[in-house]
Amino acid sequence: FLDAARTLARSGVDFLALCSNTSHQYASRLEVEVGLPLVHIADATADEIKRHGFEVVGLLGTSRTMEDSFLKDRLSERHGLHVLTPSAADRCEIDRYIFDEMVRGTFSDDARRQVGRMCLELSNAGAQAIILGCTELPVLMRNFKSDVPLLDSTSLHAKAIVDSALT
Repeated sequence: FLDAARTLARSGVDFLALCSNTSHQYASRLEVEVGLPLVHIADATADEIKRHGFEVVGLLGTSRTMEDSFLKDRLSERHGLHVLTPSAADRCEIDRYIFDEMVRGTFSDDARRQVGRMCLELSNAGAQAIILGCTELPVLMRNFKSDVPLLDSTSLHAKAIVDSALT
């Protein structure tokens, strides 16, 4: 990532973007070491969350996205949001679905049911919206009816990147 970002910087780009949630684990280092602003997926998602007036959100994604601090801390420290994640067992389960099925193009009814259950549990725990923090999750949950909004962080991020490119 660092070599690619440095190459882009030398070519004259105005900003950087990492096009997945999990790759944002490198975001802070890239910003510091390359010296270019980065359109951060957490910021784009937080803007939408705050636009709706939500303060408590659930976060679904890979285990790394849900367990490491790179996304949760940015959402909480920079944007004042309280972030909920599923239980450890559910984090392992969703990670398994993502890497054993979804990245291979399989979006099973079982995965949809289990992720739907996790959405309901996060909602019952106080989440006012659920961040679908993995590229495959919006595809899986496309027609799922949820009691709370399901936020596609990938789409929100793409829109923020376009906005940055046009300004």
